[in-house]
Amino acid sequence: MKKVGLSIFALTLILASSCSHNTVNAIDEVNENMNLPFPLALAEKELKYDDEYERGEGFGGYTLCKEGMMLWVSGWPDVCDDYHVTEYRLTGKEYEIFGISVGNDLDDAVTVLTNHAYVRDEAEEPNYGERAYIYKKNEQVRIMLHVDEDKNIYEIWVTAITTNKDNVVF
Repeated sequence: MKKVGLSIFALTLILASSCSHNTVNAIDEVNENMNLPFPLALAEKELKYDDEYERGEGFGGYTLCKEGMMLWVSGWPDVCDDYHVTEYRLTGKEYEIFGISVGNDLDDAVTVLTNHAYVRDEAEEPNYGERAYIYKKNEQVRIMLHVDEDKNIYEIWVTAITTNKDNVVF
């Protein structure tokens, strides 16, 4: 009986250690590995910005735009919750996420994302055009890479994944 108990304990430890990447808070990891002006999932009440940003009103949130970057402020973790920074759309080469920036090669970016345990979501990609590549981690963060015909990145979207428990239509 002791051998069975020890075997189960050892198996549990092996499985737990092999799944440890799933316990990483993907939002914290993104925030530690980016050079963007505000952390992803920053609460709106902590969001301080000046007239450098142009504000655009939308349904279920608003945008703040400046050269090479647009960010969304909307409900998080559910669309009906308080506003937070929920998405960046990057077109400027000066912004990076995990060292990936506009102008980089898709294959190099994919290597970086998979090394950070991001998994490709091919099922969702057709919703964004034929040259959009989507990678997710722990259902917390989605990184979408838009590429040109030579597979060079021209736009990066970094999103804190939200839920929509009440099926709100915006």
